[in-house]
Amino acid sequence: MADHLQVNTNLFVGFTRGDLEALAPAAERLELAAGEVLCHRGEPGSSLYVVSHGCIEVRSQVGGREVVLASVSPGEACGELALVAGVRRTADLVAVEATAVLEISRAKLDAALEYYPEVASKLWHNLAVALSQRLAATNAALAKSMEINRKFVEDEDFRRAYGGV
Repeated sequence: MADHLQVNTNLFVGFTRGDLEALAPAAERLELAAGEVLCHRGEPGSSLYVVSHGCIEVRSQVGGREVVLASVSPGEACGELALVAGVRRTADLVAVEATAVLEISRAKLDAALEYYPEVASKLWHNLAVALSQRLAATNAALAKSMEINRKFVEDEDFRRAYGGV
């Protein structure tokens, strides 16, 4: 029954076969064609997605143009904020190629894990670790961006070389 959960992902680190069996009812496999939109920015959300094969791009609008914020490869998850906090989607998720994902919804997860608190604990721990790692990477990227911005503002040679000023 848990065969569709046989994905190499950090979300299932420490899970036994029995743990995966308990989680199986909460996960649904979705197949996407290249270019297919999994979800749109601003939509209500309550699920996360784990890529089992293919690739998902996380896209958003910046300054009136679409930018790719991240590429999500097999074993990686996206949409965690919707599962954890029930917030609206913060970006578009788009399949780059034929892609399969596992959708884990909050309602199905709560129902499936009601009688398996130890499985729930493992999953929430693994989610916390994944979100912490993403936050650390985002902080590092923001610091680098701020340093480049500072150089651009303060260094005339830098502006000439990179800004055409």
